[in-house]
Formats: sequence, C-alpha cells, structure tokens
Amino acid sequence: MIPSNPIETLFIGVVLFAIGRAIIRRITAAEGGDPWLAKALIVCLILHLIAAPLQIWVVDHLYGGIADYTRYDSQGQR
Repeated sequence: MIPSNPIETLFIGVVLFAIGRAIIRRITAAEGGDPWLAKALIVCLILHLIAAPLQIWVVDHLYGGIADYTRYDSQGQR
C-alpha cells in the first residue's frame, strides 16, 4: 500500500475541485445561469470529494477490500 501524503492529497483535492467548478460554470451557463443550480452542484461536488476517500477507507478497513470497484480494478490490470 502506498503511504498517503497530506500535502499531495490536499493539492489533488484542490485541483479536482477547480476542474469540477469549471464544469459547473459551463453547466449553469448552458442552463440559463440559475444560481440555485450552481450552489446545489457545488454542494454535491464537495460531498463527493469528501465521500470518495471515506468509501475507500471503509472498503479497506471494514469490508476487507471486497467491493465492486476493487474487482473492476483488478480485472482492468489484467
């Protein structure tokens, strides 16, 4: 297992948020610039960025590494 580096992790999170924010701007502009839609999508993006590492931790520590995405990943490596 690769040890985590908090600074790299934070940097990747900020980059992913910036990319997501750019996508949200394009979507809201195409939908007429609704500010409620932009706020809802930003909240969803933040929740997704928080929940993804938590899901990985739960699968690794509570489920013993057994999950759909681990099987997909191992099949993709083959």
